[in-house]
Parts: sequence; C-alpha cells; structure tokens
Amino acid sequence: LGSKNVYDLKLTANVNKYIYPDDKDLCIIKERDIDNKFDFSNGMKFKEHIFDASLVNVKAYGYDHMLLIDKLDDNLLKIENDKYILEIKSSFNAVQIYTDNYVNNIIMKGTDEIRHRAVAIEPQNNQLSDLTLKAGQKYKQYIIYNFRRK
Repeated sequence: LGSKNVYDLKLTANVNKYIYPDDKDLCIIKERDIDNKFDFSNGMKFKEHIFDASLVNVKAYGYDHMLLIDKLDDNLLKIENDKYILEIKSSFNAVQIYTDNYVNNIIMKGTDEIRHRAVAIEPQNNQLSDLTLKAGQKYKQYIIYNFRRK
C-alpha cells in the first residue's frame, strides 16, 4: 500500500481464534482464543502490538499466525493506510498473516533493509481442519482482491 513498513497499516477482520506456531520450527500446534494482539474486529494498526514480548521473544519475531475467521460474510478482511484500502473477499475460513519478520543478510541496493517492511496476506483453509475430499467431490474456493484509493 505504499508504506515503508507495516506499523501504520490497519487490519480489520472478524477473527475468533488464531493458530499459534510452536517456537522451535514454527509448525502449527493449536487454536487459541483471541487476545488483544489478535483482536482485529474494530481495526488495529500493527504497531499497537507487533513489539509485544509474546510476539518478538519467540522465533516468529512478529506476526506469523493463521487467523480463523469468525463468520464468512463476503469480507474476509480489510487492510488500509491513510491513502489506500485493500479489501479481500474469500470463501476460505482462515488467513495467514506474516509481517516480514526477518532481516536478510543482503541489503538490496538503494534500500534500507528493515524488519516488518511488508505484510503477506494468504487466505486459506484452517490447517487444523480435515481437508480430505471424497471421490467425485469438487473443491471450489475463491479470493477477490479490491484495491482502491480512499
């Protein structure tokens, strides 16, 4: 959205639980009820909690969590800054949020390599649910991205 980092990006999503990765190899382990760091229901800027000890004192170093969507209306989530809005609509019941938590050893020419310079938003199914299809069953999902100026 044209921001230098994710701190002033505001994320809005109806999240009821999140999946917390273990600290050893970041594999998913269990669902947890939302707390203040993951309550995006009224919109929250990443800077409000991205430096919280429970996010930075673990291997993830920021947000790298699957958010479970409370109810699938037509809007999965919205992310915005002072100029732009990105709305994502999807039939998936979860979204992986990753805030570029690792600084590379190679600095890109003409840039300052900084942590949290971008956010990845990956709609997907809850990885703890059964995703097995039966013979003849069709798998059908959609993702719609709507990018606009404010």
